[in-house]
Amino acid sequence: MGRDPRLCQLVFPAECDEVGCQHALLRFDPQIGQFLLEDCPDPFQSTAISGMTIGVVAPQSDSDVPE
Repeated sequence: MGRDPRLCQLVFPAECDEVGCQHALLRFDPQIGQFLLEDCPDPFQSTAISGMTIGVVAPQSDSDVPE
């Protein structure tokens, strides 16, 4: 996900300056049966909405997954 339609399937508007050209990757890991949100390499460091840095984000247990 990001602002560059050549690199991303989920594209944010160009005027969203807080979103990088290729900001983050959401992928499914079949070995653990969970989706993972990963930071894309970026010299400007991706940040979550709360302002926290994104690394790899995955629920630790089923109770961590919102319904």
